[in-house]
Amino acid sequence: MRPTQVSDNFLQFMQQRQARRDEAPPLDPAVRRNQWLADVEELYRLILDDALGTYIASGQILYERASIELNEPRLGSYEVDRLTLYIGDDQLVAEPVGTMLIACRGRVDITGPLGSCRLVLLDKGGPAVRFTISEGGSPLETSTQSIVHGEVSDPGWYLATPPPGVTVTRLAPEAFRQLVMDLVGE
Repeated sequence: MRPTQVSDNFLQFMQQRQARRDEAPPLDPAVRRNQWLADVEELYRLILDDALGTYIASGQILYERASIELNEPRLGSYEVDRLTLYIGDDQLVAEPVGTMLIACRGRVDITGPLGSCRLVLLDKGGPAVRFTISEGGSPLETSTQSIVHGEVSDPGWYLATPPPGVTVTRLAPEAFRQLVMDLVGE
Protein backbone atom coordinates (compact mmCIF):
# COMPACT_ATOMS: atom_id res chain seq x y z
CA MET A 1 0.00 0.00 0.00
CA ARG A 2 1.17 3.47 -0.81
CA PRO A 3 1.41 5.95 2.10
CA THR A 4 -1.32 8.17 0.59
CA GLN A 5 -3.61 5.15 0.23
CA VAL A 6 -3.07 4.33 3.93
CA SER A 7 -3.83 7.97 4.79
CA ASP A 8 -6.99 7.88 2.64
CA ASN A 9 -8.09 4.61 4.27
CA PHE A 10 -7.40 6.01 7.72
CA LEU A 11 -9.30 9.20 6.93
CA GLN A 12 -12.27 7.12 5.76
CA PHE A 13 -11.99 4.98 8.92
CA MET A 14 -12.05 8.08 11.12
CA GLN A 15 -15.01 9.55 9.23
CA GLN A 16 -16.98 6.32 9.71
CA ARG A 17 -16.17 6.28 13.44
CA GLN A 18 -17.30 9.91 13.79
CA ALA A 19 -20.54 9.19 11.90
CA ARG A 20 -21.29 6.25 14.21
CA ARG A 21 -20.63 8.38 17.29
CA ASP A 22 -22.89 11.11 15.92
CA GLU A 23 -25.71 8.56 15.33
CA ALA A 24 -25.75 7.28 18.91
CA PRO A 25 -26.03 9.56 21.93
CA PRO A 26 -23.29 9.16 24.54
CA LEU A 27 -23.98 6.61 27.27
CA ASP A 28 -25.10 8.05 30.59
CA PRO A 29 -24.43 5.17 33.03
CA ALA A 30 -26.92 6.39 35.65
CA VAL A 31 -29.73 6.75 33.10
CA ARG A 32 -28.99 3.33 31.57
CA ARG A 33 -28.81 1.62 34.99
CA ASN A 34 -32.03 3.26 36.21
CA GLN A 35 -33.88 2.30 33.03
CA TRP A 36 -32.62 -1.29 33.38
CA LEU A 37 -33.78 -1.48 37.00
CA ALA A 38 -37.21 -0.16 35.93
CA ASP A 39 -37.32 -2.78 33.15
CA VAL A 40 -36.55 -5.57 35.64
CA GLU A 41 -39.33 -4.25 37.91
CA GLU A 42 -41.74 -4.32 34.95
CA LEU A 43 -40.77 -7.96 34.29
CA TYR A 44 -41.35 -8.88 37.94
CA ARG A 45 -44.74 -7.12 37.84
CA LEU A 46 -45.69 -9.17 34.78
CA ILE A 47 -44.62 -12.37 36.58
CA LEU A 48 -46.02 -11.66 40.06
CA ASP A 49 -49.22 -9.80 39.14
CA ASP A 50 -50.25 -10.72 35.61
CA ALA A 51 -49.01 -14.31 35.27
CA LEU A 52 -49.11 -15.66 38.83
CA GLY A 53 -51.13 -13.14 40.89
CA THR A 54 -54.07 -15.47 41.51
CA TYR A 55 -51.77 -18.30 42.66
CA ILE A 56 -49.71 -16.00 44.89
CA ALA A 57 -52.88 -14.54 46.47
CA SER A 58 -54.15 -18.07 47.26
CA GLY A 59 -50.79 -19.10 48.75
CA GLN A 60 -50.13 -21.79 46.12
CA ILE A 61 -47.00 -19.93 45.03
CA LEU A 62 -44.71 -18.08 47.42
CA TYR A 63 -41.95 -15.72 46.39
CA GLU A 64 -38.92 -13.96 47.78
CA ARG A 65 -36.86 -11.07 46.49
CA ALA A 66 -33.19 -10.82 47.46
CA SER A 67 -30.71 -8.16 46.45
CA ILE A 68 -27.69 -9.26 44.40
CA GLU A 69 -24.80 -7.21 43.07
CA LEU A 70 -24.04 -6.96 39.39
CA ASN A 71 -20.90 -5.40 37.96
CA GLU A 72 -20.99 -4.25 34.35
CA PRO A 73 -17.96 -2.71 32.63
CA ARG A 74 -19.49 0.64 31.67
CA LEU A 75 -22.06 0.86 34.48
CA GLY A 76 -20.03 -0.26 37.49
CA SER A 77 -21.47 -2.16 40.45
CA TYR A 78 -25.12 -1.89 41.39
CA GLU A 79 -27.82 -3.77 43.29
CA VAL A 80 -30.75 -5.54 41.62
CA ASP A 81 -33.25 -8.09 42.94
CA ARG A 82 -33.21 -11.80 42.24
CA LEU A 83 -36.72 -13.29 42.34
CA THR A 84 -37.27 -16.79 43.70
CA LEU A 85 -40.64 -18.50 43.24
CA TYR A 86 -41.55 -21.40 45.53
CA ILE A 87 -43.92 -23.81 43.82
CA GLY A 88 -44.55 -26.81 46.05
CA ASP A 89 -41.14 -28.29 46.85
CA ASP A 90 -39.54 -26.68 43.81
CA GLN A 91 -37.91 -23.32 43.19
CA LEU A 92 -37.78 -21.19 40.09
CA VAL A 93 -35.16 -18.42 40.16
CA ALA A 94 -35.16 -15.29 37.98
CA GLU A 95 -31.70 -13.76 38.03
CA PRO A 96 -30.79 -10.60 36.11
CA VAL A 97 -27.63 -10.96 34.00
CA GLY A 98 -27.20 -7.35 32.91
CA THR A 99 -28.04 -4.66 30.41
CA MET A 100 -24.72 -4.04 28.62
CA LEU A 101 -25.10 -7.04 26.33
CA ILE A 102 -24.87 -7.73 22.62
CA ALA A 103 -28.19 -8.08 20.76
CA CYS A 104 -30.51 -7.06 23.60
CA ARG A 105 -31.12 -4.29 26.15
CA GLY A 106 -31.03 -6.77 29.01
CA ARG A 107 -31.32 -10.39 30.03
CA VAL A 108 -32.79 -12.30 32.96
CA ASP A 109 -32.17 -16.04 33.25
CA ILE A 110 -34.91 -18.25 34.69
CA THR A 111 -33.70 -21.52 36.26
CA GLY A 112 -35.76 -24.41 37.58
CA PRO A 113 -35.22 -28.09 38.41
CA LEU A 114 -35.66 -29.15 34.75
CA GLY A 115 -33.59 -26.48 33.01
CA SER A 116 -33.29 -22.83 32.26
CA CYS A 117 -34.51 -20.17 29.85
CA ARG A 118 -33.43 -16.70 28.79
CA LEU A 119 -35.73 -13.71 28.93
CA VAL A 120 -34.39 -10.88 26.78
CA LEU A 121 -35.41 -7.24 26.63
CA LEU A 122 -35.67 -6.14 23.00
CA ASP A 123 -36.34 -2.92 21.17
CA LYS A 124 -39.01 -2.84 18.45
CA GLY A 125 -37.75 -4.77 15.44
CA GLY A 126 -35.24 -6.71 17.53
CA PRO A 127 -31.49 -6.91 17.09
CA ALA A 128 -30.18 -6.58 13.55
CA VAL A 129 -26.92 -6.50 11.66
CA ARG A 130 -26.32 -3.82 9.07
CA PHE A 131 -24.13 -4.58 6.06
CA THR A 132 -22.65 -1.89 3.82
CA ILE A 133 -20.82 -2.55 0.58
CA SER A 134 -18.67 0.37 -0.47
CA GLU A 135 -16.15 1.23 -3.13
CA GLY A 136 -13.78 4.15 -2.90
CA GLY A 137 -15.43 5.43 0.27
CA SER A 138 -18.91 5.65 -1.24
CA PRO A 139 -21.56 3.20 -0.04
CA LEU A 140 -23.00 1.20 -2.93
CA GLU A 141 -25.50 -0.90 -1.02
CA THR A 142 -26.72 -1.18 2.55
CA SER A 143 -28.95 -3.89 3.95
CA THR A 144 -30.20 -4.84 7.40
CA GLN A 145 -30.96 -8.36 8.60
CA SER A 146 -32.53 -9.49 11.88
CA ILE A 147 -30.33 -11.79 13.96
CA VAL A 148 -33.29 -13.51 15.64
CA HIS A 149 -36.25 -15.48 14.33
CA GLY A 150 -39.71 -14.42 15.43
CA GLU A 151 -41.68 -11.21 15.35
CA VAL A 152 -40.52 -8.33 17.52
CA SER A 153 -43.34 -5.89 16.78
CA ASP A 154 -43.15 -4.12 20.15
CA PRO A 155 -40.39 -3.33 22.63
CA GLY A 156 -40.44 -5.51 25.74
CA TRP A 157 -39.60 -8.89 27.24
CA TYR A 158 -39.27 -12.00 25.06
CA LEU A 159 -38.57 -15.68 25.66
CA ALA A 160 -35.43 -16.64 23.72
CA THR A 161 -34.24 -20.07 22.65
CA PRO A 162 -30.53 -20.85 23.11
CA PRO A 163 -28.13 -19.75 20.37
CA PRO A 164 -27.40 -20.34 17.55
CA GLY A 165 -30.55 -19.66 15.58
CA VAL A 166 -32.29 -17.78 18.40
CA THR A 167 -36.07 -17.65 18.15
CA VAL A 168 -37.95 -15.13 20.30
CA THR A 169 -41.56 -15.12 21.49
CA ARG A 170 -43.28 -12.23 23.25
CA LEU A 171 -43.52 -12.88 26.99
CA ALA A 172 -47.18 -12.86 28.00
CA PRO A 173 -48.80 -14.23 31.20
CA GLU A 174 -49.85 -17.51 29.54
CA ALA A 175 -46.36 -17.98 28.05
CA PHE A 176 -44.80 -17.48 31.49
CA ARG A 177 -47.16 -20.02 33.08
CA GLN A 178 -46.14 -22.49 30.36
CA LEU A 179 -42.48 -21.73 31.11
CA VAL A 180 -43.12 -22.54 34.79
CA MET A 181 -44.58 -25.92 33.84
CA ASP A 182 -41.66 -26.62 31.50
CA LEU A 183 -39.00 -25.76 34.09
CA VAL A 184 -40.68 -27.28 37.17
CA GLY A 185 -42.49 -30.26 35.65
CA GLU A 186 -45.26 -32.28 37.22
